[in-house]
Amino acid sequence: MEPGLEDVSNPDVIVVGGGPAGCAAAIRCAQFGLKVILIESKPFPRTHPGETLHPGVEPLLKQLGVLEPVLAAGFLRHQGNWVQWSAESEFVPFGEDDSGAWLGFQAWRADFDAIVNTTPIAIADGEPFWNAYLNQW
Repeated sequence: MEPGLEDVSNPDVIVVGGGPAGCAAAIRCAQFGLKVILIESKPFPRTHPGETLHPGVEPLLKQLGVLEPVLAAGFLRHQGNWVQWSAESEFVPFGEDDSGAWLGFQAWRADFDAIVNTTPIAIADGEPFWNAYLNQW
C-alpha cells in the first residue's frame, strides 16, 4: 500500500482530475475539513504549455490560499492580451482602477500545478487527504 493511503475507504469527497479546477475543488473541501481523495491519471509534473490567467483569478487564488506562492513564483505579469477578430491584431487591456493597471499571470504550467497540487495536502496538515494516481491502483 502507498504511504499515506492507509485508509481511503471512507472519504467525504472524491475529486477526479488534478488540474487547476480539480485542485481548487480539493483545496476548498480540505478547507472545510472534509476528507478528500484527489485522483489523477498521470503523475506530476507534466509538460503542458503555460497558463494565461486573467487578473480576475486573484480573489480565487487568495481564497484557496495559493496567491502568495503564485506571486512568489515570479510568473510574468501582463496588462492584457493580443487578439485578432478581423484582419488586424489589437491589444486589449484587462482594465485598471485607482491602484493601477490590472495584471494577469503567464504561468508555467508545471510550476503552477506544483503550487495548487500541494496546497490541499498542506491544508490537511495531518488530517486525512490523499492524492492518488489511477495508474498506481
